[in-house]
Amino acid sequence: MEPLLSVIVPVYRAEDTLTRCVNSILSHAPENLELILVDDGSPDASGTLCDAFAAQDGRVRVIHQPNAGVSAARNRGLDTARGRYIQFVDADDWLEPDCYPTLLPYLAQNPRLVLFDTKSPDATPQLSDQWLESLGQLSPQWQWYLVDTSYLASPWGKLYHREQIGGVRFDTSLAINEDILFNLQVLPHCTGVQLVGKALYGYNWEQDGSLSRRLRTDLMQAERYTRPAFCAFLESYQESPQRIETLVQARVRHAAVTQFGLLMGRKGALSLVGYLRSVGTLLQNPQAVTGITQWLKADPNRWMALAYRICVKLGWSLPIASWFWLKGSTSHRLFD
Repeated sequence: MEPLLSVIVPVYRAEDTLTRCVNSILSHAPENLELILVDDGSPDASGTLCDAFAAQDGRVRVIHQPNAGVSAARNRGLDTARGRYIQFVDADDWLEPDCYPTLLPYLAQNPRLVLFDTKSPDATPQLSDQWLESLGQLSPQWQWYLVDTSYLASPWGKLYHREQIGGVRFDTSLAINEDILFNLQVLPHCTGVQLVGKALYGYNWEQDGSLSRRLRTDLMQAERYTRPAFCAFLESYQESPQRIETLVQARVRHAAVTQFGLLMGRKGALSLVGYLRSVGTLLQNPQAVTGITQWLKADPNRWMALAYRICVKLGWSLPIASWFWLKGSTSHRLFD
């Protein structure tokens, strides 16, 4: 019998969190659910844990593969999933106890997408229970859904109809924004969308590898790479060229602010030249400069923010890069 739901969990170095994740899925799940654990060549005991779960519960299937990254692991799960609906859960996250009791009744309407809230340490749920004939009904709020929040960007907090996904897969060449690109390709023309106003997915905000905790320098490149799909998504809803350009600019500003914030506040093995290159890329982009300036104006540390704003306005990359390097580098190398 076809499972109602396939839950795909990529597993890598997750021995400390996997038990909580799996138990949160299985403890309140229906019998016609399959849990696909994709052991992505994890060097710790995660693979052994996966096999133990499969031995204990017939709803669990385990795939072992050489390490290929989270996108490849999710794709492997998609290739083998048999459920009518697909859900993605990360191995260091969890589902709230009322997740399936809340969501499963909505599936009687056969929606193409179910969208629900993610628990956040500093926010209350923003969605309200609502049925949409088309995702295009969210058009007036595209910036909020597509740019300012992760509601339509991340794979969490969603039940996808497997027919809606079809042959779309995660881009394994991307180290970031692969989930955004996946959604931009899957969601166009999505008819029958159920919004659920409850926070049912627990996201591990303290994970060491998360965007909020790890220094990386490729956010602007990732924005450019995914921009054609972003524009195509908006075009599919007959948005005007002017509206599309406005949203693209907002997206560039958002990526720039996130990138500047990471360079400012996260440690990493980045050389002075690496910081200089990254800051220089930002200051050469007018939309990035606008976004960073607006963000700095709201910084409560007024004097430090003022110094940054002066350098940003004058295009002075070296003072900013040097300060970031001295404050954040773990190796203080001059060159890459």
